[in-house]
Amino acid sequence: MSRSPNDLSVLSLFTGAGGLDLGLEAAGFEPVLCVEVDSESHETLKRNRPGWRLSDPGDIHQLEPTQLLRQAGLKRRPGRLGRSRGRKVLGPDP
Repeated sequence: MSRSPNDLSVLSLFTGAGGLDLGLEAAGFEPVLCVEVDSESHETLKRNRPGWRLSDPGDIHQLEPTQLLRQAGLKRRPGRLGRSRGRKVLGPDP
């Protein structure tokens, strides 16, 4: 699948069997990389969604941010990765 610069891309972490990603895909997003450590979920994704890229390795703890971007086919934007400028948490207050 070819992408234009305006496409909505998703880097899927903790993908599982891909249910959330299927919904995002139906809404117009494109999963560019799925990160999943569970071997059964990994096999399910390979079988059911052969066009989706799966990270190697599947363990998020073994991947550097630059590896994720490279495997996803995305480019690093200077000043956006590797530096902490504070965190924003979305959702209700605890």
